[in-house]
Amino acid sequence: MPLRGSRTQEPTDNRLTVEAAFDKYTADAEARQLGPAARYKYKLLAKQMKSFAADHGIRYLEEFDLNQLRDFRATWRNRNLSAKKKLEQLRGFFRFCAKGGGLKANPALELDAPIVKQMPTLPFERNEMAQILHACDRLYTDNYGRVGNANAKRIKALVLLLRYSGLRISDGVTLPVSRIMQGKVFLRTAKTGTHVICPLPPLALDALLDCPRTNPLYFFWTGQCLRGIFGGGRYPPMAVSECACEKCGHSWTADSPVLRKACPRCGSDRWDADFLFEKALRGEGLNEEEIDRL
Repeated sequence: MPLRGSRTQEPTDNRLTVEAAFDKYTADAEARQLGPAARYKYKLLAKQMKSFAADHGIRYLEEFDLNQLRDFRATWRNRNLSAKKKLEQLRGFFRFCAKGGGLKANPALELDAPIVKQMPTLPFERNEMAQILHACDRLYTDNYGRVGNANAKRIKALVLLLRYSGLRISDGVTLPVSRIMQGKVFLRTAKTGTHVICPLPPLALDALLDCPRTNPLYFFWTGQCLRGIFGGGRYPPMAVSECACEKCGHSWTADSPVLRKACPRCGSDRWDADFLFEKALRGEGLNEEEIDRL
């Protein structure tokens, strides 16, 4: 019997719901400034797990035991490496909740990792490359049967760029024109942030120069869609505000980021690539030690 003047307290349930757990997890991902691709994967996992919880009458996160997680994983369409990565995401989510006090333990740690059977990535053989380039020149047609249209040139240029630079497709598709200087690719990859310097043969350079562009700043990309769909934030075109001649050493200010520009003193069109790349690295926030190492 409650004492006179006292107020009876309603029992409260402090258990963490699945909805609230993912709200905290996605908010933490944004606070950590993770890339769009990582946040998209978290949101996809949240959507699938919430749907599974609703179908099985699960409201609280602690109701996900080992058997429930096994049933949840059985609904995945991921295989091999994709399934392994998704399991790591699931474990990371439950680890986050356990560290925050929402769970006593991480049940996802008891899930066995899938067996990954991944074939080695091998380069195309010489005859395979010949067939690919032949298809770009002769076999690529549109609905009207025309040959050698703009898309055929773009595809051939992209194939040669990927073949001789080793770039990922996402980096190749969004390559700015200003990142090709003196026959070399000067690039920082979007996924790992690694700086790449790679010479291109005349065959690839000629294909890039002959490639029809819908945006003058990029070889293939229109620049109009969201950059996050390529798997991470893209960098803007590198502004070449100052050039240096490789022949006479004269430096001057460029009015636009073009592939070639003649020196006003000696007329040479050969740029000092090291000078330009060092300016680009300084503009991207690298210190002297990092520039010297590169």
